[in-house]
Amino acid sequence: MFDYQTAEFAVVGCILIDERCFPPVREVLPSADAFANKNCRNIYEVVCGLADKGNPIDPVTVGARTGLDNSFLVECMDLAPSCNSAAEYARTVLDGYKRRKLREIGEKIQTESFSVDTDATQILASARIDLDALANNLGSTVVHGPFDSMKNFLLFRSDVNEGKRQVIKAGFPALDSVLGGFATGGLYI
Repeated sequence: MFDYQTAEFAVVGCILIDERCFPPVREVLPSADAFANKNCRNIYEVVCGLADKGNPIDPVTVGARTGLDNSFLVECMDLAPSCNSAAEYARTVLDGYKRRKLREIGEKIQTESFSVDTDATQILASARIDLDALANNLGSTVVHGPFDSMKNFLLFRSDVNEGKRQVIKAGFPALDSVLGGFATGGLYI
């Protein structure tokens, strides 16, 4: 098993070796926020920008745009054992990100718990919001894909059908049969 820093190097190394590794990695890591290493984060930001513009991803271009020494890029490529496992390395990077965020939340709770000016209920509410944000969308780092969206919708519909959620009916039978009604706090377009 890789440590988190090695996984970060391996992810960018795989992409630099073979740009075909980028799409499966981006499904796991839509932005560079998950990278703790600033050089890896910089490389990933440049790679995302190149991909968004439809430009090829190669070590020469990435090196020129990041201003990083070629030895760092070579080191990343050397630490990539197999480009076939790039998505797995990305999941390890994501796990490291989650763990760093959990530590930050824990430190925040600890700091606030020693403050007599902060109500314990407020600390709990704040912690719950932070943990929910991390669990649901990892801050702003990870975007849910179509599978997750459909799964969440089906879970919502199941809750509606079982009476576990209150909804507001639209008044249009066809729409209500599809949506089940509008959830409080939901955004519908």
